[in-house]
Amino acid sequence: MALPTNAGTGLVTGRFIVGVADGDDADFEPDGIPAQGTVTFVASVPYVPDPTAAPDPTTILQVPIIAVLDEDGYLCTPDPLAPTYAGAQGIRLIATDDPDFSVVDWTWNVTYAFQPVNGVTPRIDAHAMALPSGSTVDLASVVRVPSTGGIGTEQAEALAAQAAASAAAAAAAAQEAAEILAEGIPGPEGPPNTLTVGTVSTSAPGAAAVATITGPAPTQTLSLTLPRGEPGPQGPSGDGGFDATVAWDAYVSAVS
Repeated sequence: MALPTNAGTGLVTGRFIVGVADGDDADFEPDGIPAQGTVTFVASVPYVPDPTAAPDPTTILQVPIIAVLDEDGYLCTPDPLAPTYAGAQGIRLIATDDPDFSVVDWTWNVTYAFQPVNGVTPRIDAHAMALPSGSTVDLASVVRVPSTGGIGTEQAEALAAQAAASAAAAAAAAQEAAEILAEGIPGPEGPPNTLTVGTVSTSAPGAAAVATITGPAPTQTLSLTLPRGEPGPQGPSGDGGFDATVAWDAYVSAVS
């Protein structure tokens, strides 16, 4: 029987090897051999009520879940037909933050049981871990190292928060850059324009004046076409002026 369809889960992965002295190989470097043993997960709450489960509200009782290590040291789900043997790599557990449950933000307590190597049993101290719904958590990211405090749940959450803040800042910077590119970046100030008068011509009276600027900036030419004015009214008649005929007649009379 499967869990209610609204129950969130996460995947836990991991690989474990034991560091040993150099063996029969070409180099002189230390060797690693796959660890063997089991990893047990115990919920910090004994049960989680799921009031919105379908077809009926359900309370999920929690018991220890034991994962096994395969021949390469990978954490695996036990084979359903032979629980001491490894099946698929990784093991799925109920998520600790599912909002459909009546209780959230609980943890899985993890304990390790390794087989001895060279007469000594390797150990990793027990620790707690959160498993968000839909996530994949590798145990290498949550184990604690006694001498340094290691990378545990609190530090992992702090790193996740820092990464989220960095991602938000990067998204904001990208949005700002996109807006700048959309509007265009103002270019440098260009040189002052020089305008030279070219041809000036006339057109018929009453026509519109035309100004034409030609040539590339900053050196351009202004040409004008201006309408001629309308003819003015006729002026007044002048005085009698000098009559050459009368003067000639007078001259002829004088010399006759």
